[in-house]
Amino acid sequence: AGKPVDVPGLFIIAIPVFANSPVVWRMIVRLRYRKSAGITFSYEAWRPDLVLKAAVDEAVEQAHNNTGLPVFYGTPED
Repeated sequence: AGKPVDVPGLFIIAIPVFANSPVVWRMIVRLRYRKSAGITFSYEAWRPDLVLKAAVDEAVEQAHNNTGLPVFYGTPED
């Protein structure tokens, strides 16, 4: 009807970080839009690195607990 619409600028999605994982992680995303020949909506994840780090840390802890083996963290080779 051409009336203004109030759309939230931030929202939370729940996604699995790893393929076929039953664990889902909540991630904050920002809604973006562009106005040209119409309106195009997209979203942008806010700090996805934090979600990835938390998911990796949990997977490493689970592997350690299930196997009892030590955990080693390396550094990238030059």
